[in-house]
Amino acid sequence: MADSRPRSELLDRVLSASAAVVALSALAVSVYQAKITREQQKMSAWPYVRTMKTNAPRYARIVQNLELGPALVRSTVVAVDGRPTRHWNDVVHALVGDSALKVLAAAGCNGWTNSTVGRRSVLLPGATVHMVSFPEGSASRAIEDAWGQHTVVVKVCYCSLYGDCWTATDAAPEPEAVRACAVDDGRGFLD
Repeated sequence: MADSRPRSELLDRVLSASAAVVALSALAVSVYQAKITREQQKMSAWPYVRTMKTNAPRYARIVQNLELGPALVRSTVVAVDGRPTRHWNDVVHALVGDSALKVLAAAGCNGWTNSTVGRRSVLLPGATVHMVSFPEGSASRAIEDAWGQHTVVVKVCYCSLYGDCWTATDAAPEPEAVRACAVDDGRGFLD
């Protein structure tokens, strides 16, 4: 009988160790599964913002959110030849020079329309916003010609609902992941 007691203790220890291994394995699987579920939730709410120009039938600069989640815009920069601007008037002036109004008036442009895509804007899934749009005809051609002689970059920094952030620019084919969007220091684009 003395032999059965040490065997019983050994068996109890092996069973206890096995139960601990099974419990730790179940915990590891649960943590891993929770991580995968969280990643899937984040991906299902990802925005995908694209900036681009259009020129048919009229010249326009647009911003689109092509994915499933809303894009929380944190900052917008519009730079002409590397110099940031604050308004579309500044952009047009930089493109066509001091005679901006005369050139546009001669081209039949009585004005343009613009929409704000700036700090605190939200681009809903599937949304397309015309940041600036010029009337059809010779005005659009005049702006498009002037735009082609300069480097104009529209850059939008945006975040998802989960705090993941990207920078979209018409100079890059894909948005670039960033840690966070730079805080607007009062010199950001206002229109």
